[in-house]
Amino acid sequence: MQFLIDSICNYRSTEPVWFRVCRCFVAVIFTIIFIIFLSVQLNEIDPNFVTITKSIKLDGFNLEVTICSENSEFSTNIMVPGQNGINQPSQPGRCQDVTLQYQYPQFEQYLERKQSLHLEQNPQFKTSIWLNISAITPNPTFNNSDTPLYSNILDMFEFPEFNIQDYSKSDNLISLSFRSFQFHDLLNADIYYNEEIFAENSNFFILEPSYFLLYPGQAYFITLHPTVVFGDCSFHDYRCVDKNLTLYRKLELNPQLIQLPVNLNPNEINFGMRPHSRYYTHEVKNPGYNYTDLLADLGGFYTAVLGVFICFFGMQKIEPWGLAQKYVLSCIPCRKSFLRNLAKRYVSSAGIPLAEKVNERPANSSLEERVQILETLLKDYYLDDYYLDKIKMVKIKHRRLLEKYNKMELAEQNNDENSEQED
Repeated sequence: MQFLIDSICNYRSTEPVWFRVCRCFVAVIFTIIFIIFLSVQLNEIDPNFVTITKSIKLDGFNLEVTICSENSEFSTNIMVPGQNGINQPSQPGRCQDVTLQYQYPQFEQYLERKQSLHLEQNPQFKTSIWLNISAITPNPTFNNSDTPLYSNILDMFEFPEFNIQDYSKSDNLISLSFRSFQFHDLLNADIYYNEEIFAENSNFFILEPSYFLLYPGQAYFITLHPTVVFGDCSFHDYRCVDKNLTLYRKLELNPQLIQLPVNLNPNEINFGMRPHSRYYTHEVKNPGYNYTDLLADLGGFYTAVLGVFICFFGMQKIEPWGLAQKYVLSCIPCRKSFLRNLAKRYVSSAGIPLAEKVNERPANSSLEERVQILETLLKDYYLDDYYLDKIKMVKIKHRRLLEKYNKMELAEQNNDENSEQED
């Protein structure tokens, strides 16, 4: 602690002994407080992550899902773009990509819907997306090959205790996968979360994969709990490290599937979907309290302690020579070089300023030279002479203008005298 060293070693000659003791005692107390603060902060070092969570209003979203059947064809009730940009009913097929749009109902829409349906007042009322998968027709030619979606689902359950080769595929099995997601709010409208890695401007966006297996003749309901996880890429996912990305943004939909207690036709499936609440969660994962935070806190605390000490006991001496000149570069060649340069500039026949008394300077020495050396020392190490040089330049310029003016005035006087003599 610099103020402790200054209180013990660099005291002023005019200070009484009781004041020196008082200042040293306060400096020791402040040093002990700083050491206690340091030990407490060291115990706070935590290599884990700290999660900051906030809730953001959910206006709506676009969700792209892929629906596949292993041995059947099917169609849905969702209109798909056809030729010439005209929407048309989906055609029977083995796999279909469907985009579901959800818009959270405004309060006015809720009142209108409530009045039309004569519902009781229920602030939790929400509309839902419903999708119908119909005309499920078996096709024996599909049994020879697996769909990519089916293979991905099997890869998720690749355990030593489970050998997929020992089992056969279920009849009329429908696989559902979430492929991409886009929020409707202004902050995230341009961000698409996909199953594949999407990188832009060193940012990493990904949608955590979610799969469901649906069986014909049943009705299901899916509730989404969207959570956006944001943090340092290098700590979360090896894939973004391989691509030299810096920021990590992952969307976890956390879907929950509920089978409804209803029976449908054996060749159709119904499922609904909606978010769990009006808000989605945004999590920012930051590194825990580390040594960089420790240094920042120590710097702020030391500055506060030093400010209080200076407020009571005044400023310390200004030291233009630090540890490098005093101790680090203390080898003989370096020390000789420092001393040689200082002696050339600040030692003269008038003595050494600050180190030798003025009245003990050598005989026949110039006091002006002693003052000049002292000014040079102040200019080199203590005082900034920027504006003094500016004033000097103004003075020189003013002197030149004054001399020019005097010459012009003298020339006019000479012209007037010559004119009078001619008359």
